[in-house]
Amino acid sequence: MHTQHLNSDGSPKYVNALITEDSPYLKQHIHNPVNWFPWGEEAFARARAENKPIFLSIGYSTCHWCHVMARESFDDEHIAQILNRHFISIKVDREQHPDIDEIYMTGVQLISGGGGWPMSNFLTPDGKPFFGGTYYPPQQFTGLLQRVAELWRNNEERLRVDADAISGRINQLLAASEAAKISPGVLEQAVATALENYDATEGGFSSAPKFPNETLLLFLLDQLRREENAPLQDALEHTLHKMARGGLYDQVGGGFHRYSVDSHWLVPHFEKMLYNQALLARVYGEAYQFTGEAFYATVLRETLDYVLRDMRDANACFYSATDADSEEEEGVFFVWTPQQLKSALGESDAQWVQRIYSVTEQGNFEGSNILHLPHGYKEIAAREQLTDEQLYQRIKKIKRQLYQHREQRVHPLRDEKIITAWSAMMITAMAQGAVALSDKRYLQAARQCAQYLYQHHWDEQHKQLWRIGWQGEASVAAAQEDYAYFIEAQIALFDATADRQWLTRAQQLTDQMIVVFWDAGQGGFYTGTKSTTTPTIVRAKSTSDGAIPSGNSVALRILDQLWSRTGEFRYREYYTKTLAAMAQGINRYPLSATYALTAISNHQTGEAGDLVYFAEGHITARLRRDDETNHFTLQLAIDEGWHINADKVLQKELIPTGVSAADRGWRVDQLVFPQADEVRLDFQTMPLRVLQGQATIAGLVSRSGDSSAPLRLLLTLQACDNSHCLAPQTRILILRMG
Repeated sequence: MHTQHLNSDGSPKYVNALITEDSPYLKQHIHNPVNWFPWGEEAFARARAENKPIFLSIGYSTCHWCHVMARESFDDEHIAQILNRHFISIKVDREQHPDIDEIYMTGVQLISGGGGWPMSNFLTPDGKPFFGGTYYPPQQFTGLLQRVAELWRNNEERLRVDADAISGRINQLLAASEAAKISPGVLEQAVATALENYDATEGGFSSAPKFPNETLLLFLLDQLRREENAPLQDALEHTLHKMARGGLYDQVGGGFHRYSVDSHWLVPHFEKMLYNQALLARVYGEAYQFTGEAFYATVLRETLDYVLRDMRDANACFYSATDADSEEEEGVFFVWTPQQLKSALGESDAQWVQRIYSVTEQGNFEGSNILHLPHGYKEIAAREQLTDEQLYQRIKKIKRQLYQHREQRVHPLRDEKIITAWSAMMITAMAQGAVALSDKRYLQAARQCAQYLYQHHWDEQHKQLWRIGWQGEASVAAAQEDYAYFIEAQIALFDATADRQWLTRAQQLTDQMIVVFWDAGQGGFYTGTKSTTTPTIVRAKSTSDGAIPSGNSVALRILDQLWSRTGEFRYREYYTKTLAAMAQGINRYPLSATYALTAISNHQTGEAGDLVYFAEGHITARLRRDDETNHFTLQLAIDEGWHINADKVLQKELIPTGVSAADRGWRVDQLVFPQADEVRLDFQTMPLRVLQGQATIAGLVSRSGDSSAPLRLLLTLQACDNSHCLAPQTRILILRMG
C-alpha cells in the first residue's frame, strides 16, 4: 500500500477518484491525500466550473523519481491540502496516453529547457500549460504551489496569455509540417554525424547520461550491411561490447537497464523496460548475423530468455517494465558485496568472479558492486588459460547460481500491464531472434503473443484496437504506435514463417490505422485519436524518434514492407506521402529519425539480408550456407504465373539472372543454375528461357585476401507474368560464412 496514512484498523485513510482506474501507476496513488482525477472530461469540467488551474502530473509505474515525489509530496497532508484547495489535480500514466505525454512534455521542454518524469504541469482550465517542470523536492514544491495559486488569484489574465503563447509553440512543433522532399545524401550525412559524435574510448554516440539509442544502432547496422565501412564497424562493435560488458547489462539475469548515468556504461538507472529488451535484442541479433561473433549471440539469447522467464504473463504476452527500486532503495536487488558472492558461490568461484567482474570491498555503487566485465571474453579466456567454450560454460554456470541466490531477495516492482505496442515490439524481436539463433522456442513465443493480442486486443466487429491489457481486460483506445508496431510484428512473423495469415492481418490493421489516424491534408499519421470530450491543444503528429521509434517512422517502414510483399500500389502512395510529411524534420536533423532512415534506405535499394523480396512480393530469395565450406545456395520461390529470365537468355535485349560479389572481400568462383524452361508468352513471339516455381542457384566463393567481412551477394533479375515484365531489380543478400 503506497501511503503512510492509515486508520487504526490498518485500512487506508484516503481514497480518491483513481480507485476505478486500471493503470498500475494510477493505482499507486489511490490512497494519496491528494484529490486526484484521471484524465477526462470530469476533471476539466470541474476546473472550468470552479475556475481553478489544473495541476497535471504525468509519470509511469517503474519511474524512480516518480516514487520519490509520491512519497515526499503527494503523500504529504500539508501539500495535499494546498493542491485540493487551489487546484484540480490530474494524474496521467504516460504509458497509457503517449499522445498526452508528448504534448505536455513538449511544453515542459519549451518552458524549462529539459524534461523527464515525473512531469509537473500547471494548466488553465482549458488544458493550456503556463508553467511546468519535473521533480521538485517537497519544500520547493510547496513554495511553487503557493506562488502559482497566488498568481492565478491576482494575475489570471497574464497566465492565460502565457498559456496561449506556449500552446501556440507546441502547436507549431507538433502539428503537421508542410510536405517536402528528402535531401540527397541524407543517409551519408547521418552516418558521418554519428561517427563525429562517437566516443572512441567508452563507445556510444553521446555523452553521459548514455542511452543505448537503439534506432541509431539499427540504422548504422543496416548501412554496414550494404557497404563495407571499417571505421563504422569498429565504432559499432566497440559500442556493443562496452554496453553488454557494462552495468547497463544485467550480468546475472540477462536483459538491459534503461540507460547509464555515467559515460562508462557502468552505473545504470536500474529499471528495465520491455521496449529496451525488444530493440536491443534486434541490435545484437543483427550484429551476430553480420559478424558471427558468439558473444553477440549470448547477449541475444540471454535477453530473450530473461523476457520469457521473468516478463511473460499467463497469456503469453509481455509485462511492460520492472522498477529500479526494491526495499525503497535504488539498485539494491542487482548489486553484490564480496561476502554475498561467497555465500552464493563458495570461496573459489567467488574469488574468480571478483577477479573477472572487478568486485572490490569498497564497491562501485554505494558500498556494493555492479557486476561488469572490464575485459572481453577472449582476453579473459587467454588470461585464465581457458578455451572460449570453457569460459562460456563456467560463466553460464556461475550466472545460474547467482540468479538462483538473487531470486531470494525482495524483487523490484513489476508493472504487469500489457501494452500492445511494446508486446508487439517483443514479438518482432522474438521472431527475428528465432531466425538468428535457429531456435524455434522464440518463434513459438512470438506466435502465441501475436495470437493473444489479435484475439483480445483487436475488436474485429468494431474495428478497434486496444492499447492496455490489465488482469485479462483490454482498455484504452490504441494510439497510432500500437497499430504500427503490431503491424510490424505481423510482418516479422510472415517473414519468419511464410504463413500468409500474418500478412493478411498486417494489411487489415494497416487499413484501420489509415482510417483512424491518417492526416488527409498534410500526410503522415496523427499520434492519437481525435478527442471529442477533453481539451486538445493540438492533434500531435510525432515524427522524431525518442526512447522508441516514432509511430510515423514505424509506419514508413511497414508501408514499404507491405508494398514490397504485396505489390499493392496504395502502400507506396501512403509511404510517399508519409515521407513528404517527415522530410522537413529529417533534412534538418537526420539523426532525429534514424528508424525512418532505415526505411528510406530499404525503399531506395531494397531490404538487405538473408531474405529479400522481388517483383512486388511475387518472388523471394533466401541465401543459405551449405554444409561444405564456402558453398552457398540461393533458394528462389516464384509465384505461380510468374517467371524470371534464366542465366542465359535467347534474346540479347533481355536481362539474365545474375549473381556476383557485392564488394572486394569475396569472389564468386563457381555458379550452378537450375535447368531452364523454354516457354512462349502471349506478348512474346520468340521462345524464352526462364526459371519458374522453386529454383535453387548453387555457388562457391572464396575470400579475397584477409577479409573478415560477411558474404555480400548481388542478385539481379527481371520478373514477368503472362502479360508484362517489371523493371530489372538488384538486391543485396548477406550471410556469415563462418
